[in-house]
Amino acid sequence: MQMYKVFIYNKPIYFIDDNEIKEKDISHETYLCENENDRKRILSIHLASNATRPIFVRHQNIKKLMKVFFGDYKKVKAAGGVVLNKKEEILFIERLGYWDLPKGKVEKKEGLKIAAIREVEEECSISSPVIERKLLKTYHTYTIKNREYFKTTHWYLMAYEGNEELVPQQEEGITKVQWVNKEKMEEQVANTYSSIMDVLNSYLR
Repeated sequence: MQMYKVFIYNKPIYFIDDNEIKEKDISHETYLCENENDRKRILSIHLASNATRPIFVRHQNIKKLMKVFFGDYKKVKAAGGVVLNKKEEILFIERLGYWDLPKGKVEKKEGLKIAAIREVEEECSISSPVIERKLLKTYHTYTIKNREYFKTTHWYLMAYEGNEELVPQQEEGITKVQWVNKEKMEEQVANTYSSIMDVLNSYLR
């Protein structure tokens, strides 16, 4: 099933076509989106909604739906990873007051895997993490100086065998880099983004 789960205001909206909704018999709130007025109304409802009550937005053609909803957003492609050391601890960064996983923008003509490794190395000051497998893609939006952005992030599971000192990339707003036992992530889970929880859950499954 083709469906997009996009985090807006740190809460998910599910974008799906009419045929899929009929097949799934979704019992959550569903909204038809065909124009800009529909989009504004849905965003207003989503902003005021409870994060535990998912919203489904539908259209007869999912490609047209995504264009109606995000056509004016600047597209950003990023890559990053869940990095494990020899103790199977997870590498976290703290940026702008939130715990996060290392990731960053893919440069022009750069491959996704190369970008993911480079961003981990730059943000955490480690070298040569090895990609083991693809985890998932996440989608979220953000706003900078009144410009709206739609970011697609490609996530990989990585292994790291070294023992280098962790140094945060301060020019990127990173204030802390830390290995965390996956059984003791209470602090990180309590103060991270919803999309990052999807990434962690993808690994933990």
